[in-house]
Amino acid sequence: LEANVSGLPAHVAVSTVRDSATGDLIIKVVNGGAAAPVTFNLEGLRAYAATKTVFSGDNADAVNEDGKPAAVQPVTTSETLAPSFPYTAPANSLTVFRVSAK
Repeated sequence: LEANVSGLPAHVAVSTVRDSATGDLIIKVVNGGAAAPVTFNLEGLRAYAATKTVFSGDNADAVNEDGKPAAVQPVTTSETLAPSFPYTAPANSLTVFRVSAK
């Protein structure tokens, strides 16, 4: 599987790995600035079910503190990813796509 990402601004980083135990593809997107559109091209991938988990906060220094409402919470959704798909990474966020190998 080959992954290409286009439209990547300097404040966005992307990493793809394969889980050796399950065979799942894991795509991580870190955005340390304003919301940013990116396009993924995953050669060798058909449309597959995936989970998307997004961690984001009002600013890049947001932390959760005991006794206060959570500033950063994971939001997980189910997705169907095509071989090529656009994604807008929210400002100050970490997004993890886990694409099932099955």
